[in-house]
Amino acid sequence: VPEGECDAGVVARIEQRVYSPPDSDEPDSTRRNPLCVPEHSYENDTSLFIWRAIDFAEDYEARYNAVLTAVRDIQQVTITVDGIVDDTPAGAMEAWRMTIEGEGSEQRAWFSTDAGRRLIAYQNGDLTFLLQE
Repeated sequence: VPEGECDAGVVARIEQRVYSPPDSDEPDSTRRNPLCVPEHSYENDTSLFIWRAIDFAEDYEARYNAVLTAVRDIQQVTITVDGIVDDTPAGAMEAWRMTIEGEGSEQRAWFSTDAGRRLIAYQNGDLTFLLQE
């Protein structure tokens, strides 16, 4: 990346390969594009793991940048710990409820109150994921 185009100094080099037909051994096309990654950024697919490590305290709030490498986008995310609730989409149990907001969307996650902070339930738009033991 040319000097001055990435103030953070961290660049992700993203390579995209297109296979047609999907089961072919060689890609039809390959694109490589750099993406300037600002401070306090995390790959979006790691979010569920990062959330488990925050300070679970009522009204705790934090912001970070989610890097969506597949679409070469960066979105600011705000997470807020709403407090402990005793009802979750997975049933009646004590859990920390978290609200996740970013670019017009709102999601919810419920984590166990024990030291393991297991993800009990996660609502992402119309989808709800539940922990099954």
